[in-house]
Amino acid sequence: REAYASQRVACGAGLEHSSREVAEHGDTFFCADSFGPGSSFFKGSDHSYCVNADYVEGPQAKKNPGSWCYVDSSCQQLHGGEAVNGNVSYKMCEEGSGESLGELTPKELFALTGGLSKKGLHVDCQVAALMAYPWAGPAPENGSLPAAKYDASAKPLVGASDDPEAFAVVYRDEVWEVKMGPVGECKRGCE
Repeated sequence: REAYASQRVACGAGLEHSSREVAEHGDTFFCADSFGPGSSFFKGSDHSYCVNADYVEGPQAKKNPGSWCYVDSSCQQLHGGEAVNGNVSYKMCEEGSGESLGELTPKELFALTGGLSKKGLHVDCQVAALMAYPWAGPAPENGSLPAAKYDASAKPLVGASDDPEAFAVVYRDEVWEVKMGPVGECKRGCE
């Protein structure tokens, strides 16, 4: 968020628009405030975590696998990223480094999105889950992730829910229902 607020980089200069979603439907929530003032996912993401380079809803191959974030142009560890301008570059993040949104547990992810909401930022937890976790299970409206076979022992997964207005996030024994709004709701397995 700081990179945009300081005007060091324009939203869309990095990988914000790299997903199939933008190509098919235009930018409705990545950089644009289509759902009201402050509803842009990237401009409202006041954290330094890397996010998925590709937003997918369903079991489709990602055009851009991995996660990314903006860094100062002096950073030499871009791992396939590149310079955006004289001030800012983006880097591809290394899995397991602890710097990606996808390495947070669902409880931690929704604490982050809920905290951003309390600061007046409108980060939707559905978009956050899709920008953090890999998709698993069937496509939306073709079944649900909790009913499918999956292995969420190592990292959280996002997928379809029985509720067509929600996604499911699973992690170990936890099952979360994720509707539009600031936080997901644990339905099973949480302490």
